[in-house]
Amino acid sequence: MEVKSWASEIGRAYYHKRFLKKRFPQKPRPRYLTTLYKVFVNKRKLVKQTNEIFKNYMDKYLTKEVMHKINWVDLFFWEFRVGSWNGLVITGEHRISFDITIPYNNRILLTQFLSIPVEKRIKDIPHKDIMKKANPQIAEMNISVTNVKHTKNRARLERLYLEIHSRLPF
Repeated sequence: MEVKSWASEIGRAYYHKRFLKKRFPQKPRPRYLTTLYKVFVNKRKLVKQTNEIFKNYMDKYLTKEVMHKINWVDLFFWEFRVGSWNGLVITGEHRISFDITIPYNNRILLTQFLSIPVEKRIKDIPHKDIMKKANPQIAEMNISVTNVKHTKNRARLERLYLEIHSRLPF
């Protein structure tokens, strides 16, 4: 049996780094969520349909009570984006190598990690602290692997797309 934990990944402020942004709007619009979700180049009809889906998502799940506890950027990423991705990609990969995959959503853990100031999460401080505590030998190696999709150039292009597409009227 192999047990994996992505607990420390919660504290890494993914969208802040992906779009080189320290601040996001106080409350998103459906189009903003659509833009965070997917790059739409053609078939603008899909943008309108996706906007409607996110309007429903906002009405049901991004209430003032919820957003008071957890920042909407983190909530959207962990409960919508990662949930969808894990359901499709990770579960599919694990079918090949593992007998069982058990997804989970732990709001208590999520709330604790996301209560750490975003500036610390952008610098990966919680992640590094967990590595030092859980496996100091690996932490001492100071190895950093950069995913090709996490480069500054790509982040600039994605930020440009986010800023333009989220404001388009169509």
